[in-house]
Parts: sequence; structure tokens; C-alpha cells
Amino acid sequence: MDAKKTKKLKQMGGRVTSVADFLGLSEEDMAVIEARLTLAKAVRQRRLQAGMTQAQLAKLVQSSQARVAKM
Repeated sequence: MDAKKTKKLKQMGGRVTSVADFLGLSEEDMAVIEARLTLAKAVRQRRLQAGMTQAQLAKLVQSSQARVAKM
């Protein structure tokens, strides 16, 4: 959020915080989330580079397309 929006929000009585603070997450929780996001992004990128669909990847790893989509 840019400084102008932050200032306006604070003037209106709002609060500016991080996702971790808002959800009450620990540093360890945030590390796990970041690792999962990084892994999911890498899987998608490699799948697209290989020209594979979610269904094709699912078949390759003996899973379902829905499970691949959740990744």
C-alpha cells in the first residue's frame, strides 16, 4: 500500500498491519507458507515450461487433476 493510502486509512481510524499480525501467525507459520508458495510457483512454472496440463501432470505423478490444481 502506498504512503498516501496508508495515511488516509490511519486518519479514518483504520489500522495498517501485516498479514502475519492480522492472522496471528508466528515466524515459523510464515516460513511454512512462504515455502509452500515458492514450491507451488516452481511446480506450475516447470509444468508450463514442459507444456503439460494439470491433468497430464496428475497422470504422471499418479494423482488427480484436482490435487494438482490445489498445489
